[in-house]
Amino acid sequence: MLQEVQKKTSLDLLLEMPAVQGNELDTLLGDFHGSVASVVGSPNIWDRFMGVLKGINPNYTPSIYSNTPEANLLANVVAAYYGPLIHGFSNMVLKNIESTNLSEFVLAPPRDAIPIATSLNALAELKSQKIKILNPPVNRNITGVVNNQTKMVAKQDPLFGALIDQEIVGKTGGKLVEVEFGIYSTTSLIMAKHLSEKESGFHFVPLKFYGLGPNLSYVHALHANGAEWIAEKAENQGLVA
Repeated sequence: MLQEVQKKTSLDLLLEMPAVQGNELDTLLGDFHGSVASVVGSPNIWDRFMGVLKGINPNYTPSIYSNTPEANLLANVVAAYYGPLIHGFSNMVLKNIESTNLSEFVLAPPRDAIPIATSLNALAELKSQKIKILNPPVNRNITGVVNNQTKMVAKQDPLFGALIDQEIVGKTGGKLVEVEFGIYSTTSLIMAKHLSEKESGFHFVPLKFYGLGPNLSYVHALHANGAEWIAEKAENQGLVA
């Protein structure tokens, strides 16, 4: 049994993961909006929260970015925490591409991955490093995954396969790294399945900034002192409190 597990690739593990329907996001979104409201609604909590951001990033100075309290709060969080982390994430990806651990072909789906793609392009240009970022319009609606942000019936677009064939198959040397903020890897699972059917031995690495699904999570790895952080392994490795 152990030998069988060791032979499995990251793609094999992806294909074995159960599908996530998307309703789990309702609870997360509710908690998120409640947290934002509690901070902007209390000067004392605001000051305490700014102190937390300063504790995380000593180089950070709270600023006013917007007249809208909620937008201003989120902008400060990005400036103090997510901005530096995104550049750190991009730098890590570029270093692994340079050392050939990762493919120079980078899949960055539009919308959520736009900040990462922008950071990767900027840092690669500074380093004079060659990368190729692919931006096929792949999302939950196109892949047929239930989306809690729309009332549309989940149904895969009949041209989804053709899109992946045209944009990826035969153009990456059978290797691809995906970068995204994504939590559950629902679209990654579907792309991985399609690519495995089209190219034997396709090496697909879903590398996520913040992930709780079958992928490598950059943020969680940082909080785990650099340990590999894959959700289904984290509990047994003592990485979950």
